Amino acid sequence: MEVSKNIEGGGVKLLTINQAAEVLILSRWTVSEMIENGSLPAIIVKKGRRKTIWRISEQALQKWLETREQETKKLIQGSKAV
Repeated sequence: MEVSKNIEGGGVKLLTINQAAEVLILSRWTVSEMIENGSLPAIIVKKGRRKTIWRISEQALQKWLETREQETKKLIQGSKAV
């Protein structure tokens, strides 16, 4: 299933919160909280009085996942050393 949209000419793939939640196997609420507390990178596409529309770059999400994987490996290795 194609879960991203291409921006014309840029080739940047952006995900909605629902799409990112599907990729991460998390709830939409959890992804929203992660964005709002700054732990998951995202951009504001539109900010209104009642609603903010967020998008997550597929590339940024991939980089974030790789970083989390490295951090997890370090934690596991650190706990084995004790």
